[in-house]
Amino acid sequence: MSKGSDLLKSRWLSRKGNKSEKDKSEKLLLSMDSLLQLSRHSILSKLNGSKSFTEYVEEQKQKEWNDVDFESIEKIWKNEKMGVRVSIFINNELRGCSGLLKSSKNVYEDIIEHSINAGFSDERFPPLTWKDFKRIELEVSLIDEEEVLIEYKDPIELCMILDRQKDSGVLIRHPKGRQAYYLPDTWDLIPDPAMLLSSLCVNAGLPSASWRGEKRLWPRKIKEKKRDLYTGKIIEPEEFSGVSIYSLNVKTTCGKGK
Repeated sequence: MSKGSDLLKSRWLSRKGNKSEKDKSEKLLLSMDSLLQLSRHSILSKLNGSKSFTEYVEEQKQKEWNDVDFESIEKIWKNEKMGVRVSIFINNELRGCSGLLKSSKNVYEDIIEHSINAGFSDERFPPLTWKDFKRIELEVSLIDEEEVLIEYKDPIELCMILDRQKDSGVLIRHPKGRQAYYLPDTWDLIPDPAMLLSSLCVNAGLPSASWRGEKRLWPRKIKEKKRDLYTGKIIEPEEFSGVSIYSLNVKTTCGKGK
C-alpha cells in the first residue's frame, strides 16, 4: 500500500471524532491506490492527444481491455477536498512535481490537473515522452486541510517536537502572509529540524533565522517594547513579528498506477 501507511493511518484516524468519520477515513486510505491509476491515466490522456480527460475516459470505456473503473474513482474522490501533490520519478530521480497545499476543486480533478502539470509543465524538466512514460513511478500525497499549530517555549523545544513527528509535514507562516511548507519526505533530505526550518524560511522569502523570532504563544513573558525604525511607533510585545509553525497531516502512496 502506501509508504509508511501504518503510521500515517494511525495518525489520520486518531484525529477523527466518531465512528462514521473513522470508517470514512479508513475507506479513503484504502482507496488511495486508485489515485495512482488516475494519475497515470491523466498523463496518458496528454500523451494520447485527447482534448480533455473526460474525452479520454470515454475512449477507454470502449476498449475491451480497459480494466479501470473510472466511475468508481470519480465517485470516491470528487467530493473530497484536500491538498494534493503529484511527483513523478524515473530511476528513483525526480522527473516532475506539482501540487497545492489547499484543494482548488476536489481531489479527483486536482489529481488530474497536477499529474499533467508534473509531467509536462514543470520547467525544471523537459515534457514526458512515450519512452519516459514506460519507466515512471508515481507518488501521490494528500494533505489534510486542517493545520495544527505547534506550541513551544523556545527554539530548542520546537526542534525536539519536530524531531519526534517526522511523519508529518511542516508549514511556516508569517503574519503578513508569506509561507512555505515541506511534506514528510523532505525529512529524508534535511533530517535536522533547525536546518529544515531555516530552509523553509528562505523558501518563504524570509531571513533564515526567522523561525527563532520573538513571537511566542505567551506574549506576557516579553516585557520589552520596541520602536518601529520607519514610523517611530512603539510596538507592543503582542505585535512583535515572527512566524507561526504548523504540523501537516499527510498520507502518501507510491507505485506505477497499473
